[in-house]
Amino acid sequence: MLRVQKTGGSNPGEVVYFSGKPLALLNPSSNSWTDLIWAGSSLIAEVPGSQSATPVYRLLGHEGSLAATVNSAGGLQATNLFTPYGQWMNSGAGDAYSWTGLYQDTEYSGDAAWYRNYSTRQARWLTPDPYNGSYDLYDPQSFNRYMYDNGNPLGFTDQSGQSVLSDTCAYFPGMIL
Repeated sequence: MLRVQKTGGSNPGEVVYFSGKPLALLNPSSNSWTDLIWAGSSLIAEVPGSQSATPVYRLLGHEGSLAATVNSAGGLQATNLFTPYGQWMNSGAGDAYSWTGLYQDTEYSGDAAWYRNYSTRQARWLTPDPYNGSYDLYDPQSFNRYMYDNGNPLGFTDQSGQSVLSDTCAYFPGMIL
């Protein structure tokens, strides 16, 4: 269990992590927690505020991005639409975990993975891949350490930021390549 507090900037708050996944978010302005409910590696629901609050269910696209939110009665609340590299095309659900389940930090307009940060504006990672074993002499694209998923964001996702160890096939979720 890890508790992280962010005190400065435009979006301060606290996050409680367990096994690398956020379980709860604290909104300091209202002093209320939002519980995050996971199924495997997918964030499927959020319960804002108190224990008597109703959950908001998340409908995910094939790459794990938030496509829509629905209430407990199944009524559509909001929809999202992204380009393959994570730029917003239409945003109705203001959620911090929208594109492929990465945390969107509004201070630098990027997404935070476990090992590094991704820029949706630039459509690339901001630092090189930390796993040096991902070079492939037969694949020249593997030498671009900043590229997201070897240029195939529709086929793969990288939720940790360490490409080779975390790439999963979007068409067969959970299948490690």
